[in-house]
Amino acid sequence: MNRWKSLKGKLICYNYWSSTSFSEWSLINFYRSLVTIDPTKPRREAIQLLENDLKVLGAAFVDSKESKVIIGLHAALRNQNDALDHFWHTSYPKLQKNAIDHITNVDKVEAGLEEEAVERLQSKKRMNTQPQTKDTKKRQTDKATDKATGEATDVESDGIMIPNSIVSLGTIIKREALKLHQLYLQNPKQLTDRQRKTMTTGLSSILDLSDQSYSSQRELFDNDQWNISITTLTTSSK
Repeated sequence: MNRWKSLKGKLICYNYWSSTSFSEWSLINFYRSLVTIDPTKPRREAIQLLENDLKVLGAAFVDSKESKVIIGLHAALRNQNDALDHFWHTSYPKLQKNAIDHITNVDKVEAGLEEEAVERLQSKKRMNTQPQTKDTKKRQTDKATDKATGEATDVESDGIMIPNSIVSLGTIIKREALKLHQLYLQNPKQLTDRQRKTMTTGLSSILDLSDQSYSSQRELFDNDQWNISITTLTTSSK
């Protein structure tokens, strides 16, 4: 763990490397992670960034299990194959477009959330400056109770069921987004960048499959559920 802390700031895709088991490291998954950070990177620059990260990792993991994987990635990078060519010509442009669309959507959602937070704050101030009767307070309590119950039972109509879950995939990501949204309304600064991303994508009923790190929406599922979700969604999009 201390080793990873020393690498923070030196790796372009730190979250990918640190949150993914070294046995699952791959060139394509690095590029997928890079797209979520900066979708404008061209092929040549993306390869250069990967080489830089591998150089940093190689120096940090000398004579270790990780070093064998790192050496293998270096070799794979030098020997481009059909799978990588297909990725660069077909998959990468789509991932770039999806990432740019996502960033645009997140900006819109966050702008809306900022407005909602300001409106709630102003409304709260107005309520605090106005006298309230007991009946009014009771009605507000009932309304808050109903709202809390409604959020807890919120169900999406996507109908995509996954193993070991009694609710759909869409319901899982939406409920998590709503929980984070409540925290955001209390204090926007208390959410991490990762939580903000999970909130904005979930509120839009989006599962971001391009982000494979375990600190993304992936943390809401076990490995079997995540893999089945990828298979189901990628198959249905073809």
